[in-house]
Amino acid sequence: MYEERVFRLIVHAELRLITELNDPNKLAKVFKQIFDCYRWLHEEAKIIHRDVSITNLMYHEIGGKVYGVLNDFDLALRLGDTKVSTLKQRTGTKPYMVIDLLVDSPPSHLYRHDLESFLYILVFLTCKIEGSDLVKWKDLGIDQLKKAKTSALAEEGFPPNKNHFQDFDLWILDLTDLFGTGINNCRLHNKAVAQAERRRGSSPEFDEKTLGGAVDFNKFATILEQPITLQ
Repeated sequence: MYEERVFRLIVHAELRLITELNDPNKLAKVFKQIFDCYRWLHEEAKIIHRDVSITNLMYHEIGGKVYGVLNDFDLALRLGDTKVSTLKQRTGTKPYMVIDLLVDSPPSHLYRHDLESFLYILVFLTCKIEGSDLVKWKDLGIDQLKKAKTSALAEEGFPPNKNHFQDFDLWILDLTDLFGTGINNCRLHNKAVAQAERRRGSSPEFDEKTLGGAVDFNKFATILEQPITLQ
């Protein structure tokens, strides 16, 4: 006698890594489609992915047309789940992990954290990483990595784009400015809080979800609407 078993076979289109795309128009299209997918999941399906990394951005091609795919939902959670507010372990892949989570006791994961990961992925896809300080990101400790990423977003910027991806500098510069502004907003808020404490006044409010209004879906989407290359 054998126990009853169920065999399930799932068949889907073959997926390829986004790193295989060398055509700037196709890369821009796939990247934007995956962002749109992420946004729909968050706003409509109420799901936060929490592991946006370069290996989880994929695509498939049919008849010369490319379609972006957001893969790997092992760390995803439904918004409103009690785990969202209590589960605070660090998640993600080191080069794409966000500044807020590079601490011993990271805060709850927000959608802007995943948007920051999208920016890092775009940088690693289109910029001249070899020979730059970004090569070291995967080997840096938490404190060093946090300092390096803060400096890149708020001060130094990122390496220049590869020759065939030069037009992506429009996206990268503007997205970097979003997060750089957010970091500056946070610094100003912390300063205002410290002053309020010294004066025994009430602390000013601050929207952590958007870094003081600097980073949100609409601003991110507007930047991705900028054309990369002429058809």
